Amino acid sequence: MSGHRLGVLRLFLMVLLPLAAVLLARNLGDGSRPDTHDDVSATLYAPPVLSVQLGRKWLEFSVTTASAEHEAALLAFVENQFPDTSVQTRFQPGLLLQPEWEDLSTGILRLVATTVSATVVLDASGIHFRGVTENPGDYEMHLQLLRKKLPDGIDIMADVITVESAARMRDLCARNLAEIANQTKAARTMAFKESSADLSDAAEPLLDRLAEFAYDCRDYKIAILGYTDASGPAEWNKQVSKARAQAVAAQLIQRGIAEDRLLVEGRGAESPLADNDTVQGRAQNRRIEFEIR
Repeated sequence: MSGHRLGVLRLFLMVLLPLAAVLLARNLGDGSRPDTHDDVSATLYAPPVLSVQLGRKWLEFSVTTASAEHEAALLAFVENQFPDTSVQTRFQPGLLLQPEWEDLSTGILRLVATTVSATVVLDASGIHFRGVTENPGDYEMHLQLLRKKLPDGIDIMADVITVESAARMRDLCARNLAEIANQTKAARTMAFKESSADLSDAAEPLLDRLAEFAYDCRDYKIAILGYTDASGPAEWNKQVSKARAQAVAAQLIQRGIAEDRLLVEGRGAESPLADNDTVQGRAQNRRIEFEIR
């Protein structure tokens, strides 16, 4: 073989073998990691990913990791800070990460640990942190510590509510849902035509607000109660009212709310808000109401 061909082959091997070693190491690990990883080839050079969702007794987080040691450190931290919590993890191995990434990802989880409910998303504009805390002093301290770790060009947008107890949290969620329900009645954005379960485009903003509420109050189920006017047989009204509630539930599921958090009930012509002898009254009675459970 000519010297030129040997030189080309040597260069090819110098490039290929290190990359192959990295890919093999990422795929093999310690034998327990493949189930918690996405496809390596799709994530090695992608921007880092971090998302966290915390509720009472459950935690889900997805994060780009720099090494097996980084993953082990995150798991050890979670086990220590979130005992008796159901944890689901999704690790994505990555290269070309900033040196601060390992400390930053742990710092975010440390901030989450000061809350009882939180949603964290990292995107191109920064870190979006929403949650509820019963320990505002710890939360503020760790928020300031986290801000000191942020690299240039990255900011944290935090929106956290302070409550005194779980009972206070339930009261807060109930009031927020009541506010949404009152807006529904005022704007009649959940009104239905007679014998119909079709939602109009006008309901979209309200459905978005309900989905946002469900994320913030994720420890509670939401009962969706459908009602009709008094026209038609009682059994038919029950079916129609349940179909209306199911139509709303389907829209919330499309917005990411777990189906098992939604309770659907059809109550027919029960508890009318207005006189069924008038057109306006019947329109008001064809409605959806909500409760937390």
